Amino acid sequence: MRLIFSILVIFILAADGLGQKDSIKGKTDTLPARFYLIQEVEREGVKMPEVEIKEVTVFARPAGERKRDYRKYERLIYNIKKVYPYALMVRVKLNQVNEDLKNITDERERKKYLRDSLHLKERL
Repeated sequence: MRLIFSILVIFILAADGLGQKDSIKGKTDTLPARFYLIQEVEREGVKMPEVEIKEVTVFARPAGERKRDYRKYERLIYNIKKVYPYALMVRVKLNQVNEDLKNITDERERKKYLRDSLHLKERL
């Protein structure tokens, strides 16, 4: 009986000693020593520090096979920046032509307008 009792006591003490402790409860909610408080906001009756953090974007250079993909991506961005202003001009011209074509009902007049306005005499 004594042997069972002593084994039981050892297991109880070991279980208490080996159990995980909650690390959140052990920490105190304080600010670091080199922290400058910008403003304090009261929410639900509790004053809390509030600091605006600016967004930071970190880009890493790809290594190995991904370098080729990165170069292709950079080239795509370069090409888009070159072509985008022309695409905006084409959009304005296309909207203007579509508005004018809504008012023209005769098919022959529409073709003539398209040839004259878009300078496509060689293609039509």
